[in-house]
Amino acid sequence: MLSIFAVNFRHVLYSAGIGRRIAHWPVIQQALGYFILTDPQFAVAEARAQSGQTVGFAWYLGLGLPVYLFWIVESALGALFGKLIPDTHALGIDFLLPIYFLGLVLGFRKRPLWLPVVIASAAASIIAYKTVGSPWHVSIGAVAGVLLAVILPPHHSGVKARP
Repeated sequence: MLSIFAVNFRHVLYSAGIGRRIAHWPVIQQALGYFILTDPQFAVAEARAQSGQTVGFAWYLGLGLPVYLFWIVESALGALFGKLIPDTHALGIDFLLPIYFLGLVLGFRKRPLWLPVVIASAAASIIAYKTVGSPWHVSIGAVAGVLLAVILPPHHSGVKARP
């Protein structure tokens, strides 16, 4: 149970981040929005908000519902047919999830704190993986990135301004 919490702790962070984008929705719509919140849902909604567009309920539902439904169907297919693949490591399938998350992280690379936060998260995650083990390295890396983002000034880019 603790490993499930550790791996899925990112959804606490997603909810905190998306909350300011959907605060204008009625409570029932917000509850549904949080329920269908997935990794790509968060990334695309944040990108939309960063571009100055409103994250409306119909738009959010139109994006999130198909992702959520496909997630359920694909999970069922994996449960049914996954045992037909004897060694996922030999096929390199186990590498798909890290590549997927890397793609999501790269989508935020234009934000001012992106590089220092990614470096802190990656370093903490690697150290935690070597010392504490999996799956705790995921949550520890996330917390390290969040803590650095809280500590650094909001517009810190790592580049000093010219005099």
